Amino acid sequence: MQKDSDAEARYVEVIRQEGDAIVFYFKFPPGFKVDLLAPIGDYNPDWGVARVHRNGQMEVRAYVHETKGTTELGKLQFPHEKCKIECAKRFFAMIGVNYLTVDLQKVGRWRRGNSDSASRRR
Repeated sequence: MQKDSDAEARYVEVIRQEGDAIVFYFKFPPGFKVDLLAPIGDYNPDWGVARVHRNGQMEVRAYVHETKGTTELGKLQFPHEKCKIECAKRFFAMIGVNYLTVDLQKVGRWRRGNSDSASRRR
């Protein structure tokens, strides 16, 4: 599986530790683009994940995960990345898909579905 950074390589290690909680995961191909507003441009998310939640009954939820190495958007290397992530959060919320920016230093938190993404839907 292609990994574009150390953060993505660590992400794959962590997601594999989920065992049977993960139905499947995949890296979005470079050709998959979400068409955002003209000044922002196209957005290519990192990962798609289907995860099983077992709270009394089994439920499969779809996620899009962004693995920039931080969830603090002000620390991103390029300013346009912040705009793309903020727009992607809104886009995926509108279509009912959970969007999470993943901080691999806080693995336990995002495993339980917590993140900095206020636009996440359940």
